[in-house]
Amino acid sequence: MKERVRWTVYEDKRVLICDFSGLQGADYAQEMTKTEQFLREEAATNPAVIRQAINVTKATTDKAISKRAKAITAEVKKSTTIHIAMIGITGLTRIIATAVARDIHFAKSPKEATLPS
Repeated sequence: MKERVRWTVYEDKRVLICDFSGLQGADYAQEMTKTEQFLREEAATNPAVIRQAINVTKATTDKAISKRAKAITAEVKKSTTIHIAMIGITGLTRIIATAVARDIHFAKSPKEATLPS
Protein backbone atom coordinates (compact mmCIF):
# COMPACT_ATOMS: atom_id res chain seq x y z
CA MET A 1 0.00 0.00 0.00
CA LYS A 2 1.31 3.46 -0.89
CA GLU A 3 2.06 5.93 1.83
CA ARG A 4 -0.62 8.61 2.04
CA VAL A 5 1.94 11.39 2.46
CA ARG A 6 4.88 11.04 0.09
CA TRP A 7 7.06 12.80 -2.43
CA THR A 8 6.68 12.00 -6.10
CA VAL A 9 7.96 13.45 -9.35
CA TYR A 10 5.39 14.69 -11.84
CA GLU A 11 6.41 16.36 -15.11
CA ASP A 12 9.98 16.74 -13.78
CA LYS A 13 8.74 18.56 -10.66
CA ARG A 14 8.85 17.25 -7.11
CA VAL A 15 5.35 17.19 -5.57
CA LEU A 16 4.25 16.37 -2.04
CA ILE A 17 1.21 14.13 -2.32
CA CYS A 18 -1.12 14.31 0.68
CA ASP A 19 -3.87 11.74 0.23
CA PHE A 20 -6.35 12.39 3.01
CA SER A 21 -9.24 10.90 1.03
CA GLY A 22 -11.73 9.08 3.23
CA LEU A 23 -9.91 9.94 6.45
CA GLN A 24 -11.37 11.33 9.65
CA GLY A 25 -10.45 11.88 13.27
CA ALA A 26 -7.22 10.35 14.56
CA ASP A 27 -6.27 8.91 11.16
CA TYR A 28 -6.50 12.34 9.56
CA ALA A 29 -4.52 13.91 12.42
CA GLN A 30 -1.78 11.28 12.08
CA GLU A 31 -1.35 12.00 8.35
CA MET A 32 -1.45 15.74 9.06
CA THR A 33 1.49 15.29 11.45
CA LYS A 34 3.46 13.58 8.66
CA THR A 35 2.56 16.41 6.28
CA GLU A 36 3.78 19.06 8.73
CA GLN A 37 7.06 17.19 9.14
CA PHE A 38 7.59 16.81 5.37
CA LEU A 39 6.84 20.50 4.75
CA ARG A 40 9.16 21.73 7.50
CA GLU A 41 12.01 19.52 6.27
CA GLU A 42 11.55 20.62 2.68
CA ALA A 43 11.34 24.32 3.56
CA ALA A 44 14.58 23.99 5.52
CA THR A 45 16.55 22.04 2.91
CA ASN A 46 15.08 23.10 -0.44
CA PRO A 47 13.39 26.48 0.05
CA ALA A 48 12.82 27.51 -3.59
CA VAL A 49 9.31 26.18 -4.28
CA ILE A 50 7.15 23.49 -2.72
CA ARG A 51 4.39 21.89 -4.78
CA GLN A 52 1.67 20.11 -2.85
CA ALA A 53 -1.35 18.12 -4.05
CA ILE A 54 -3.91 17.50 -1.32
CA ASN A 55 -6.77 15.04 -1.87
CA VAL A 56 -9.61 15.49 0.63
CA THR A 57 -12.26 13.53 -1.28
CA LYS A 58 -14.77 12.13 1.24
CA ALA A 59 -12.53 13.15 4.15
CA THR A 60 -14.00 14.56 7.32
CA THR A 61 -12.05 17.37 8.93
CA ASP A 62 -12.58 19.41 12.04
CA LYS A 63 -11.55 22.84 13.31
CA ALA A 64 -8.31 21.50 14.83
CA ILE A 65 -7.15 19.97 11.53
CA SER A 66 -8.12 23.10 9.59
CA LYS A 67 -6.23 25.26 12.08
CA ARG A 68 -3.13 23.05 11.77
CA ALA A 69 -3.28 23.18 7.97
CA LYS A 70 -3.49 26.97 7.96
CA ALA A 71 -0.67 27.25 10.51
CA ILE A 72 1.79 25.01 8.64
CA THR A 73 1.02 26.75 5.35
CA ALA A 74 1.65 30.17 6.91
CA GLU A 75 4.86 28.89 8.54
CA VAL A 76 6.22 27.47 5.28
CA LYS A 77 5.24 30.59 3.31
CA LYS A 78 7.62 32.63 5.48
CA SER A 79 10.63 30.92 3.88
CA THR A 80 9.46 29.53 0.55
CA THR A 81 6.81 29.67 -2.15
CA ILE A 82 4.18 26.97 -1.89
CA HIS A 83 1.79 25.98 -4.68
CA ILE A 84 -1.21 23.92 -3.58
CA ALA A 85 -3.76 21.94 -5.55
CA MET A 86 -6.78 20.85 -3.48
CA ILE A 87 -8.72 17.89 -4.80
CA GLY A 88 -12.19 16.83 -3.76
CA ILE A 89 -13.72 19.97 -2.30
CA THR A 90 -17.21 20.28 -3.78
CA GLY A 91 -20.44 22.17 -3.48
CA LEU A 92 -20.84 25.19 -1.24
CA THR A 93 -17.53 24.46 0.52
CA ARG A 94 -15.71 24.78 -2.80
CA ILE A 95 -17.43 28.05 -3.64
CA ILE A 96 -16.48 29.53 -0.26
CA ALA A 97 -12.92 28.15 -0.38
CA THR A 98 -12.37 29.48 -3.89
CA ALA A 99 -13.43 32.96 -2.79
CA VAL A 100 -11.19 32.93 0.29
CA ALA A 101 -8.08 31.05 -0.88
CA ARG A 102 -7.16 32.61 -4.19
CA ASP A 103 -3.65 31.13 -4.24
CA ILE A 104 -4.90 27.51 -4.20
CA HIS A 105 -6.00 25.59 -7.29
CA PHE A 106 -9.18 23.59 -6.68
CA ALA A 107 -9.91 20.44 -8.69
CA LYS A 108 -12.67 17.85 -8.65
CA SER A 109 -10.29 14.98 -9.40
CA PRO A 110 -6.52 14.30 -9.47
CA LYS A 111 -6.60 14.47 -13.29
CA GLU A 112 -7.82 18.09 -13.12
CA ALA A 113 -5.23 19.18 -10.57
CA THR A 114 -2.55 21.53 -11.86
CA LEU A 115 0.37 23.24 -10.18
CA PRO A 116 2.38 26.15 -11.57
CA SER A 117 5.94 25.47 -12.69
